[in-house]
Amino acid sequence: YSVTNNLLVFAGVTLTIDPGVEVKIAGGKSIQISGELNAIGTLNDSIIFEDVDSNTPFSFIGFTDSSEDVVFDSITGNYQDGNIMKYVKVIGGGSSLGSIVFSSSTGLIRNSTVSNSSSAGIYLQKNTTQVNGGGGGPGGGSSINKYVQLDSSSVTNNTGSGFLCSCHQYNIDLDIRYNEITYKNGNGIKTDGNSGGSHKFTVIGNNISFNGTPGVIGYGYSTG
Repeated sequence: YSVTNNLLVFAGVTLTIDPGVEVKIAGGKSIQISGELNAIGTLNDSIIFEDVDSNTPFSFIGFTDSSEDVVFDSITGNYQDGNIMKYVKVIGGGSSLGSIVFSSSTGLIRNSTVSNSSSAGIYLQKNTTQVNGGGGGPGGGSSINKYVQLDSSSVTNNTGSGFLCSCHQYNIDLDIRYNEITYKNGNGIKTDGNSGGSHKFTVIGNNISFNGTPGVIGYGYSTG
């Protein structure tokens, strides 16, 4: 499949992509999810998103505030519903912010690869025009904790940070575990954007290779 113009999945609509499907996205164009993305491949038959031309990268695959938040079983922790990318390869893109962009939204990325972005691999930001609960001062933003999980994936060879969260005034929980993360510039995992908001960061069992800058850095702290 080829995406030659910006593609919007409306609220209340689910875009389901089957194993083995390849989606080529034109330079500067994006896929924006305001409904739900259900992209589940298999170990031997991944779903692929990539540039039409690597010299003109696509913009991003983005999730807006109205998209379906990921839901996990409260007892088992298993995925139940909401945005999911599993056994997916995202190759290239990132002409704006990152190859995958969460804007006041959540999702699960598992057993997947995000590589060769022209900016960050995965980028999170507060949606300044549509934030749950509003609030403009420190601690404002979402009225509930949002939750993004990156699990057992490879985020590699991206020009900017592997995983970058501009978390100022954005109440979001991050769960980053058992990933391979490499990067050319920036950091492996970075959270910034000044103070404000309530955040729980879980970073477990990741293998981070870096080029002279801290592997994990956050507002007020960093670690190699």
